[in-house]
Amino acid sequence: MVGGSSLTTTAKIAVIVALIIGLIIGIVVGPLVTPPRVVEETLTVTATGVVEKTLTVTATGVVEKTATVTVGVAEAIPEKYRKIMEQLPEYYPQDYWKIIQAAEKEGELLIYSIMSVENWAPVLEGFNKLYPFIKVSTLDLGSYEVFDRYLAESAAGATTADMIISTAPDVFPVFIKEHGIKYVSPEATFYPTGYILDWKLYAFDATPSLMVYNKLLLPADRVPDGFASLAEMVKKDPTFWEGKITTYDVKKAAFGCNMAYFFTKKNGDRAWGWLKDIGRAKVVTYSSSGTMLEKIAAGEHLIGFFISRMSLMPRLEKAPELYGVIYPKEGVPVALRTAVITKNARHPNAAKLMLDYMLSRAGQVAWARGGLTPVRPDIADIAPWSIFHVAKEVGEENIIPWEFAPEIRDPEFVEQFKERFMVTITGGTP
Repeated sequence: MVGGSSLTTTAKIAVIVALIIGLIIGIVVGPLVTPPRVVEETLTVTATGVVEKTLTVTATGVVEKTATVTVGVAEAIPEKYRKIMEQLPEYYPQDYWKIIQAAEKEGELLIYSIMSVENWAPVLEGFNKLYPFIKVSTLDLGSYEVFDRYLAESAAGATTADMIISTAPDVFPVFIKEHGIKYVSPEATFYPTGYILDWKLYAFDATPSLMVYNKLLLPADRVPDGFASLAEMVKKDPTFWEGKITTYDVKKAAFGCNMAYFFTKKNGDRAWGWLKDIGRAKVVTYSSSGTMLEKIAAGEHLIGFFISRMSLMPRLEKAPELYGVIYPKEGVPVALRTAVITKNARHPNAAKLMLDYMLSRAGQVAWARGGLTPVRPDIADIAPWSIFHVAKEVGEENIIPWEFAPEIRDPEFVEQFKERFMVTITGGTP
């Protein structure tokens, strides 16, 4: 555990102690003769944080000489921060308590995110146990609204977000160049390099998109195992499926657009062939997973694809007999949810504490409880859900993470993709 006063390097201590012992024995006591003298050592940590070594030389139980010397100096840590440090992993820096102290002076933290109160609840519970003196406010905004609001408030000199969380691989690489601060989290070593961008942007969640169907209405022999089998079923009986399949309107939903794009990028012409065949059923589109799930539950549609697991889970827990889940064997696109501490943060130290907690083992398990899909490798066996559970379902090679791809920052390219996708799934000719 981190915390408490510590010695200087072992080598330095050993040298100093050896010199003192030699000095005491050689000068004060004189040559070693019978009866032998015994050197006893006592380590003392003073209230001021000074580490001392007490050396006592005895001969047949008689104290001949006692010497005390400072062998290292550790900066005193206030007791309240020491207790917090003792709860943190041992690899945290010894002076991390200074960030905690500065965060307490700030007292607040404002986060613009794309998660609900329910998603945040387990994380804030754990964070508040460690740092009860920080009041955290989280706003649930749109993927791009988080940036628009921050930029508008910054331009006006108003209080704005200390941290921004979104799934916007097209915006973030540009945004962080001017508006993100570099911070090397002590938790960074536990994450693949692809999950950290320029030491500013950290991915802590990989929300998968799934196929979801109505278990009560869709016959078992018509439940597909992915896009290819659904496409084949629609080809054989388009009348049965007409109007019964749903997905995102990619012109209205950036989340759905990215899911669709990275899926087609991974599978190429095969994906477009599957979508064309599925499009014979005249797929009905919506701007959110929540709406799709409501329509599936009501029986208006039998199945949907590219549906966010984060939106599904609260409903699945309440009605497990209603919703069926499919991990498409052709691949599961996952949205990387990323966080950055902003340049105009008025509570940057509180933001650092939150980022570190979000990336920690405890924080990642808390995210899983909140419906997200944590990505930290060493929580696979202790979290109720993680990206590693997805890998068991479809194979690691069939996980399709969103990329910070340059083409998705090209408006013309994106518009062409949106048009092609919408025409294809609604039965038209691209």
